[in-house]
Amino acid sequence: MSTEALCQDCLRVCFVADVDKDSCECGGQVCCCPGCMATLQELRAGERDKRALGLQVEISDWNEQTGCVVVENSQSTLTTQRRAH
Repeated sequence: MSTEALCQDCLRVCFVADVDKDSCECGGQVCCCPGCMATLQELRAGERDKRALGLQVEISDWNEQTGCVVVENSQSTLTTQRRAH
């Protein structure tokens, strides 16, 4: 059985069998903690503000299949700050 998870690098929605062992196709770690699932719900609702999402960079676009598009002048990594592991 697969679990829905959020990639910590590209914010793509992944379906994984084992969150601790599987990774996103981009190579990023996946997470399904309550904080990441809250971020996913906000993304699905249309939120793109980095502060509201707990991100370190601005994103201009997002979809579940391909993840996010980082605004070019953002110089930090994408990893979410709001983790409840």
